[in-house]
Amino acid sequence: MEPKIVKTGPCKEVIRKGNEVDLAKLPWITWNKTEKAPYLTAGMVVVKDPEYGRNVGVYRMMFADRNRTFLRLSPGHHGYEYYKRAELRGEKHSKWRWL
Repeated sequence: MEPKIVKTGPCKEVIRKGNEVDLAKLPWITWNKTEKAPYLTAGMVVVKDPEYGRNVGVYRMMFADRNRTFLRLSPGHHGYEYYKRAELRGEKHSKWRWL
């Protein structure tokens, strides 16, 4: 299902772009002292594939810096499959990173 584009609404009350983005303002949590960084435990991630379309998944996101997070894309999950399909198409993008 394609997303519904709206002109107004709560999702558009605060919009940050480019250098305005500061992920440090989100409620990051460190669950135990062995973790390397704080995490968003249930972040919603949207992935898109030219053939399969969009998919939304819940991923644990590790804080990297003010505008980057790291995800663990595990085999058997849609995010991983979409990533591998992009790799097979020869797509290289600096936003795709592995831990």
